[in-house]
Amino acid sequence: MVKQHKNIKAVFNTKFYKFIGKLYKNGRNQPLQNLFPVVDFAKSWTNADIYQHFGLVQEEIDYVEANVK
Repeated sequence: MVKQHKNIKAVFNTKFYKFIGKLYKNGRNQPLQNLFPVVDFAKSWTNADIYQHFGLVQEEIDYVEANVK
């Protein structure tokens, strides 16, 4: 369970998930958790893993990287 907790934290610390969170605007009817794609939290994820998993092309990766600290 502890490892899974670390994996969840790692996913939400990836630039892609931070980018998605940045797009969320308060006052929307959709709950925040519905905006995030589901991944297997049994696995440890990196930025590169997330980009590959969702099939982002280099142009999309560059855009995410440029818009997230």
